Amino acid sequence: MLDLPLFIMLGCAHNGGETDTGTNTNTNTNSHDEATLRAVNLSPDAPDVDILQGQKTTAVVEGLAYQDVDSATLRPSQQATFEVVPTGGTAAASVLTVDNVHLTAGRTTNLIVFNHFAVLEALTFVEDGSNVPNGQVRLTFANVAAGFGAMDVVTINPDDAIITGLGFGEDEAVEIPLPGFDTMIGLDEDADGAVDATFALPDLTTTNADHFDVYIAADPYLLFVAPDDTAVRVDPTPAPPATAGG
Repeated sequence: MLDLPLFIMLGCAHNGGETDTGTNTNTNTNSHDEATLRAVNLSPDAPDVDILQGQKTTAVVEGLAYQDVDSATLRPSQQATFEVVPTGGTAAASVLTVDNVHLTAGRTTNLIVFNHFAVLEALTFVEDGSNVPNGQVRLTFANVAAGFGAMDVVTINPDDAIITGLGFGEDEAVEIPLPGFDTMIGLDEDADGAVDATFALPDLTTTNADHFDVYIAADPYLLFVAPDDTAVRVDPTPAPPATAGG
């Protein structure tokens, strides 16, 4: 296995804790003639929400609490519209309309509800797990951490940027050699070139998947999501104790 540390360079300050498991409420089993909508609630102060398709009265995803991941199987569409409503509400109570969502047969579309409730936003993108080279893993990073600025994802040894300028509300995929699990991900919270928080990469071999979504959310923490909706929250590792004279 390769020792390939990663560092994510950001522009605002936050704090954190240790590693635990995120919530998954459904299993993604999309077929080649159906599309899957994966809904994720990463708005830290929003209530539980339902996702309605258009003006329909029955939610495609119900009771989506903070950090929940849930999926629905739907007909393919190039211009689907979804309403985000407080749980139990109708389309008339929508707090966010998400237009022109691409639902592709045999693929999963992410719909991430993020930012603070008063300025709620959604990020959508179609997950791409095709043609990942052998021995590599594709990570799609999504910057949905309220209060954070643009970020770079870089490797060290050598010190190379693999994603640059990933803005708030943006996503970008990168392929890296399947890393060793002493690999660390770090955040530079004030863009001074120093890593302020580090994260231990979860074991990506347990699901036999070769692509994952990585949501960077407020605190900060990372939420790794596998193709079957298995979600693992990774909080910053504790800072090492100070040494005498250090």
